[in-house]
Formats: sequence, C-alpha cells, structure tokens
Amino acid sequence: MKKKLKLVFTFISTVAIMRIAMHNILGKNRILRDAGGVTTEASYLNDVRTEASEWKPKYIYDFTKVELLPSIPNPEFVFHNKLPKCGSTTMNDIVKALSHRNNFNYVKMDAEMMQFDDEKPLLEWLKQNLQEPFFLMQHHYWMNFTKHGYRQPTMINVIREPMDWFSSHYHFKLYGWARKAGTRAKKETDELLLEDCIMQEAKDCTRNPWRYIEFFVGSGLSEAYHHRNGLETDAQKQKAVEHAKMRLIKDYHVIGVLEQFEETLELFEAMMPKYYDGALKVYQSNMIQQTKNQTKSLNKKILPDDAVNKMKSTVLRYESDLYDFTRALFNERLRALRGGFFANLFKL
Repeated sequence: MKKKLKLVFTFISTVAIMRIAMHNILGKNRILRDAGGVTTEASYLNDVRTEASEWKPKYIYDFTKVELLPSIPNPEFVFHNKLPKCGSTTMNDIVKALSHRNNFNYVKMDAEMMQFDDEKPLLEWLKQNLQEPFFLMQHHYWMNFTKHGYRQPTMINVIREPMDWFSSHYHFKLYGWARKAGTRAKKETDELLLEDCIMQEAKDCTRNPWRYIEFFVGSGLSEAYHHRNGLETDAQKQKAVEHAKMRLIKDYHVIGVLEQFEETLELFEAMMPKYYDGALKVYQSNMIQQTKNQTKSLNKKILPDDAVNKMKSTVLRYESDLYDFTRALFNERLRALRGGFFANLFKL
C-alpha cells in the first residue's frame, strides 16, 4: 500500500514539475489582456491547449489568479442585465419555467420601461417589487448597487460574437423576426443588404449604432466617455474595454456565450443551482425549441470573409477584443468544472 502511494505521489510530483517547466518556457508568450497589457497573437495556440469547443481565442490569457468557480455572492438576488440580441428571449422562457420548478420569483423587465442607464427608476421599482429569492432580467448597464445602500446582486450576462450580433441587429431592423415577420422592422427598401452596406461603407456600417461594451462597463465611469451618446472614439472604446475586462473578473459571477448556449446552461446550473437546476432539460423541451426558432432574425445570410474581416478590424474591433477575452474566460471556467484537479494539473 505504501509503495502504491509513493508511486502516485512521485507521478503527481513529476507531472507538476513538468507543468511548471512548460509554463516557464511558454511564459514569454502568455499574457493577461488587462489595462496596459501587451497583446500577443496566439497563432500556435492550437498546439498548446484546446478549448471546450472548437473555438479558439485569438490571444493567450493567464487566468491562474482568477477564482473560476466561486460560490454565488448573493444567493437571494440574481440580476441578468441582458445584452440585446443575445438569446434573451429564449433565456427568458427557460428561467420562467425554472422559477416554478425551483421556487424563486422571476421578473423580465420590458425594455420600454426605462433607459439602459436609469439607476434611480430601477431602485424605486425594486423597492416595490423585489421578493427574495429574486431573479431579474433586464436590458440594463452594469450598476453599483452598494453606492445606493443596497447589497450587490449576483451579476450575470450572456455575450455574442460581435459580427453575428451586429448582423442580427441589422436584419431585425429590416425584417423583424420569424415569430411575426415585420415586427419591429423597417421597410425592406429602406436599407441596403448587409454585405453591400459594409463593402460600400454606408453610414450604418461605418459605426456601431448599438450598445455592446457599455453593458459590461456600467455606471460610475467618467462622463468623458459615458453612455447617452455611446462610446465614440477609439480612445474611449479602448479604455472602456480594459475596464470591462476587469469588471468581468471582479464584478460578474459568470458570463455565458450564445455560441455555446448549452454549455452556458451547464455552467450556470453548476454555479447557480438554486436558480438553474434542470436548465438543460427545460431548454431541450419542444416548447423552448419552438420559441428559439421563432425569435431568429429573418433573412440573415452568411457574409463573405472579406466583409467580416473588414468589420472586425474596424467598426467592431473593440467589441471583438472584449468577446475574445470573455469567451476565453468562459471556457476556462468550463474546463475547471468538467476536469477538476487533474484538468488543471495537466493544463498548460
């Protein structure tokens, strides 16, 4: 028995030493994209490590100091400050069903009720409507509840690949969605096809008119680059993205990824079982799948690579940067959940 234990200890020690050595070898190329960080292209990433899905991040990040699977900070109040066009209609149906199954109070706030950065109206509404355990879903920028004397809720969100997100916004504006074609849509003749809009550099495709970074940056920042008019300059966007990355690590419990939606539910269920227990089973039901198909924006077409690359290197440059960081962190959490100790031991 002692020999077996000795062999196991020797094996683990050897692996740990090898991991440290490899970490040192790769250390020059490993980065954390925080404020002032240097970016390194991860062209060799496929040979170094794999993600939980086929997606690979553009950069290598060091999340070794991040608590990947923390306990829920406020078990009585979860706030999904939902980014628009990121599967929130489907998520709404899932959480609504789970509220009955798991016995918590759930409210989806209509977007028309207040602006994205309205703090006082939200707090006044909560005074009248918050009944713990409580789950609120609302299009709203991150906000600091503690400065108003409230306990900070558990903050969560779901992010989406920026080009697909932009395309969804654009086509929704033109055509509406499948549930009711034409709903919330302009006439088809009012706008160019998205590919033509991009390649001809039409007004709607030389800037991002919709909010993305702002939802994760939130309140309490300098008015020099704050919300009503969005983030206009590259300097504003760069500063906001770096701030958002730190907020994702420190102030959000978890951010899901629309392109890995089932894995998002898996991670949410593990990190918030009081609310998300049974989420995958509910999602796979016929009712939810029907809703999912009905809320897709109509007439979306696959864009050619040159149009995508043009947008991601210009108009959506900073949104793409934030998405890459967020999805890399998401997959790091997922790996920790699935692999536990030995996954972290062998992971480079």
